[in-house]
Amino acid sequence: MLDIDSPGGETTGCFELSDFMYSLRGVKPMYAVANDCALSAAYAIASAADKIYVTCMGAVGSVGVYALHSSQAGFDKALGVTYKYIHHGAKKVDGNPHEPLSEGAEADIQAEVTRQGKIFIETVARNRRCSSAKVQATEAGLLWAEGAVPLFADEVGTVDDAMNALRSIVQASSPEPEQDRARVRRAIAPVTPRVVGEIQGHENERERETGMITPRTTKTNEAAIAQLLETEAAAVRLRSRGTVTPNVYVPGETRTMTKEQAAAQALEDNPEVYEAYRRAHNAGPVLRALRDAGVIPQER
Repeated sequence: MLDIDSPGGETTGCFELSDFMYSLRGVKPMYAVANDCALSAAYAIASAADKIYVTCMGAVGSVGVYALHSSQAGFDKALGVTYKYIHHGAKKVDGNPHEPLSEGAEADIQAEVTRQGKIFIETVARNRRCSSAKVQATEAGLLWAEGAVPLFADEVGTVDDAMNALRSIVQASSPEPEQDRARVRRAIAPVTPRVVGEIQGHENERERETGMITPRTTKTNEAAIAQLLETEAAAVRLRSRGTVTPNVYVPGETRTMTKEQAAAQALEDNPEVYEAYRRAHNAGPVLRALRDAGVIPQER
């Protein structure tokens, strides 16, 4: 939820941030509110959100770029001060404040302002799913309240309106709070008896028959399975911190979890990964590794 009240800022880093936020669409729900204004660079950021609200007295837009040159040559002369730059490179001191802006320097600055302005327009057009021509046609003007809908905003409303709408989306795609907390507690628990029992059982059964467990997958498949397990274990470790669960923040469950515990819990949570992992690896070393890590008790 982006609560924005800003006239804008510099272009440096602005479009990189907008691009990053845009890349999260479909992954993380994002709403923005012009409360009461999201202009220029602030709008470049707001436009990356999934939905934009603007208050009834709010404004969005100002999709344009400018540079400012200030000459104090007259002031210097009144003070009786003369500045002279000793420089290498014809353009090295272009745009300095102690001399009037030359035609060449002005042309160079204008070219860069135009380039960045086009990037701004294209970014907003992509973010708002409209044509660059429509964005260009605003001529960097401000659009107020309902006048901003649907080009630069989706709805006139307050921060509370936007928050309630966003909350309903999150709740609709999330488990009930108690179910979610149960998932967190399960994620931080030690390796479960089922995983230990199945590994132990497979080990004993195979050792009786053949003295070892034979891998049945190729090296390539083993690498893929190991990578999948790493990914699942990383997700388990994040959930164990009590801050990251699917679409919901769950506080107060923080607990340290070892990499081995996370891997064991990942196997418990994902039977298909467990089966593939079991087929590709000798269960004896897996069991010993879990014992050595203190995840399960040592044999007496």
